[in-house]
Formats: sequence, C-alpha cells, structure tokens
Amino acid sequence: MHSNIQCFRCNIDNCTRSYNIRASFNRHFKKHFTTAEEKISIPNHIASKENVKEVTNSVSNSNAELKSSTAGADQMIRSKTPLTSLEEGLNKIDVIDPAALTEQVENVIPGVNPKWLSMPTVSRKTVSEFQNDFNQNILRQLRAIIITMSSIGYIASEGKQIFEQIFNMFDDLNSEHKCVGILKRYDLLMEPREFLISNEVRAGVSQNKQEISNDSVTGLLMPIKFHMKKYLEAENVLETILKYLEPSSDGYIRSLVDGTIWQERVNNLKSNVGANIVLPLNLFFDDFTTGDTASPHATRTSICGIYYYIPSLPGYLLAKLANMHVAGFILTEDRKRYANDDLFFSLIDMLTELETDGIEINYRNSTMKINFMLAFITGDNLGLSGVLDLVESVRANFYCRMCKRNRQERETDCIEYENSFRTIESYAEDIKVNDTSVTGIKRESIFNRIPSYHIINNVYFDLMHGVWEGICVYVLGHCLNYFIKIKKNIYSRGT
Repeated sequence: MHSNIQCFRCNIDNCTRSYNIRASFNRHFKKHFTTAEEKISIPNHIASKENVKEVTNSVSNSNAELKSSTAGADQMIRSKTPLTSLEEGLNKIDVIDPAALTEQVENVIPGVNPKWLSMPTVSRKTVSEFQNDFNQNILRQLRAIIITMSSIGYIASEGKQIFEQIFNMFDDLNSEHKCVGILKRYDLLMEPREFLISNEVRAGVSQNKQEISNDSVTGLLMPIKFHMKKYLEAENVLETILKYLEPSSDGYIRSLVDGTIWQERVNNLKSNVGANIVLPLNLFFDDFTTGDTASPHATRTSICGIYYYIPSLPGYLLAKLANMHVAGFILTEDRKRYANDDLFFSLIDMLTELETDGIEINYRNSTMKINFMLAFITGDNLGLSGVLDLVESVRANFYCRMCKRNRQERETDCIEYENSFRTIESYAEDIKVNDTSVTGIKRESIFNRIPSYHIINNVYFDLMHGVWEGICVYVLGHCLNYFIKIKKNIYSRGT
C-alpha cells in the first residue's frame, strides 16, 4: 500500500509556509486564529490534497460562529464568505442517496487490510485477531442495536437496509481469501508469477517407494507493470516525478538525470521507440531471512529480494519504503548454484517490455504512455560484481568494474587514466578472449540483452561501503598511523 505524496501549504494572508507532516501544518494553521475564543479544527478533506485550498481571514468573532461544528468550519474554509450559523450549512446538504452512501463505504473497505498488513511491525496474525475482535465485540453489538431500533420504529426500513449492507461488507474481511477476492474485484491486486529456474531429475522416496521425480527450482516475479500503473496513478506521484525529471540548468549533477550518460540513452530511446516520457528505474538486491533464524541452518532460509525504485524522486521521498518496490524473490542458495542467465531471464524480459512497449496510465482525465529504462544496478562492490558476472575478489588481477588497470597498478595509482577505461568495444573483445585472469569478466552479462543498457554504462559507486565504511575507517587509519608513528609529524599546540 503506497501513501500519497503530500505537501501542505498555507495561503492565509499570503503565508508561504509548507509542511510535509499534517500535524505540523495543523499547529501552524491554528496560529492564524489565536485571537479567536475557540480555535478552528482542520477538516479531513484538506489532508488529502497537495495544495491546501485558500483560506480567507474573514473570521467573525461571534460566539455562534466559533462554536459551530466541524461541518460548519469545513464549509467556512471552502467558501469565500463565512457562514452565519450551523443551520445554513445543514440546509445546503443534499438529500442522502442510499446507493451513493453504500458506494462510499465499499470504496473504504479495500483499504483496511492493506494498510495494516503493509506495516512491518504488525504481524498478519495480529491483524486477523484485531478484525475478529472488531467484528465480534463492536459490529455484532451495533447490528443488534440497529435491529432493535428498527423494530420500534426509530430507523426506517431503508436505513436498516443500508446498515445491513455496511455490516455485510465487513464480513468479507474475516479471512485472507475473501480479502484477496475484494482486492482483485477492485483491481488492486495481481498475483505474482512463478517462473522456472531449473527442473532437475532426482531420486526420492514417495509412499515408502524409491522413485525418480522432478525437483523444480522456481522464483517469483511480481507484476511490475501492474504495480507501476497503480503507483503512478496515485495522487501527486507522477506530478512529483515529472517535476524532478528535468535536468538542472546550473551545471550541477544532483541526480542521474543530470548526467550525460542518461541524457544520451534517453535521446536514443526516444528516437528509436518514439517515447515521449521515459522514467528511470534502479535495481538493487538484498538478502533477508525469515523464520528459524536461531538454528544453525538459518542461512538455508535466506531469500534474495530484488527491488527497484525511481531515482528521479527527491531525496526525502526516496528514503521512504513506500517508494521502493519489490520486483521478485529467489532463494539465496539458488544464486550460488545457478548462473545469472537462469535466475534473471524473466526479469530481463519484463524490463525490456517496459522499455519498448511501456504502460498506459490515466493522468488528469487522459491516457498517457510512459516508458521505463533501467538506469543503474546499485549495490556494493561485491554485490555488483556478482550480478554483472565480473570477478568478485579484490585480489584478482583485474577486479575494477570501470577500468583495466591491474591490481598492482591500482594499489599505487593517485590519478585517473582515461585510456584504461572499459568500453563497449573492449568488453566485446574481452568476451572473445574468455580468460577471467586477464579480463576480469566471467561471462557476458544477461543485462546486456536490454536494448538500451550495457554494464559498461553502469557507473555507480556505493558511498556508504566505499567511503564511510571504507576510506574513513581503514584508509584514514593507515594515514594517521603513518604520519604520527612513522614520520613523527606531531605538532604541539600553538606551533
């Protein structure tokens, strides 16, 4: 479940303050009414908007207006002229439509389970127990009260029917199967696809008989096109992405869209495919364990997660997990047994389809086609070398992903040698040589099958592992040891 990208701006008396958190905006908003006897509460409908609607400062000091209900305050904020009484606001409410009311409740139900199931600190069992308690202790009691009030004439038959429909909707949340059915009915869920990695024939025992059976090794690929469509159609998501997709005009490189590699690739894709809007996608891989983490065989339960995100988002949004998406899962043990060609071929086909065909989304009451292009595969040196089929050991002769300088030369290099950079042509020649000790390449990467991508253009370095946990910890320690203990360059205070 992805939350909306919100930005609350205050326009009272030309105020330009903006907040990312509703609570902070709420406190600021009430400061404009400190002279009033009772502060006005902000209606809920404003919280879901990117730009808070203009609020007039024509607030009357009469006690009747200050003590009006939330509905009256809501109408006062939405209109240019303040209301004189609560009755005026109630008279403007339309007649209740039972069908419309039922439809509103139906639209709320699908968002109940995904909200709580997506929280990492809440288990699925806890969500199920909470729903059961809510149905048993609250909804059942309300149902009995509604039946009693209807029998004595306090509620009309139409009202009883509406309540019955509402209660029946919550009955569909009793089991996971029913909840999944609701999400599919509202086009909010699509099942992941299981793809075959290997189909080995092995000897086994079945019903006390030794048999030869197929041992299928599979992985999971999420519906990336479906996820991207729903994600970009969420409120303010695509608008924010497009805002930060334009290259900077001052010459500074703040993201990959400001680099020449990305700009050249985008121009080539637009000319070849005819795409109008091209969004970048970054991939990264991370292992995690589930269950049985205390036993000595915990590593056998380790799973490699494949994730992707749109790097053109601003930094404060990239840090949120809601903007990082799951592409698929494979067992970590399978990565050691099988080649990348067997593990990632389904992912490569999906990325190629996103690049060439793209997806169509509904944006501002119109249909828009968007293409995606794999920008970078991110990770540390060890992880990237393994994914890109390069040598993983730093003791190898040619372990660098970007250049062909050998290990002895790199240990003493202090400047950059442009003539040693790897190129697409030199990479093709190294593949023909087929000798890892003199090229640093195990085999041709499967990611090169993507039309616009080549691992030579994957110019990415991990600052955390390379600088903060690398240079700052190890290299600076050796430098201090050399200058202080060996060179004796110790200066007293004041010299």
